[in-house]
This record gives sequence, C-alpha cells and structure tokens, in this order.
Amino acid sequence: MKKSTVWLYIGLALWLLGGVLLVLEHHFYQYVDVNGVLHESLFLPLGVLSFVLGGSVLSVTLLYRLLSNLKTHPGPSDTSC
Repeated sequence: MKKSTVWLYIGLALWLLGGVLLVLEHHFYQYVDVNGVLHESLFLPLGVLSFVLGGSVLSVTLLYRLLSNLKTHPGPSDTSC
C-alpha cells in the first residue's frame, strides 16, 4: 500500500472521529445548570482537534497526490518529445 493511501485513511479516520466526538458533545454533555454555568466535557476540544487535524492531513495528502500526478502526467503544453 502506498504511503499517501495510508495517510489518506488516517486523515479520514481523524475527521470521522472528530465528527463523532462533536455530535456526542452536542447531544449528551452540553447543558446549562440553574446558576447559568455552561457544563462541557472533553469531547469538545478533542473533537475540534481531531476534526482540524484530520482535515489538515487530508488537505496535505490530496495536494501531494495532485502534484505527484501532475509531475508524472504532464499536460499538452509539454513539447519534450
């Protein structure tokens, strides 16, 4: 398996984990008590961190794949025959 494919799966897993953690935070752990204090768990920062990290890994991996694809398959303007 290619390195970029492994990084793609890691990015997708982190992105999915972040989304699940944010949904769990929203549905179960976020509430305001009678004194007006907002109570949150660690799901919010962990969800945001993994969502952002997964998006970054996906962006870098897809950019790497795009650039390596352009290097191996030059466009029609290449006249090096």
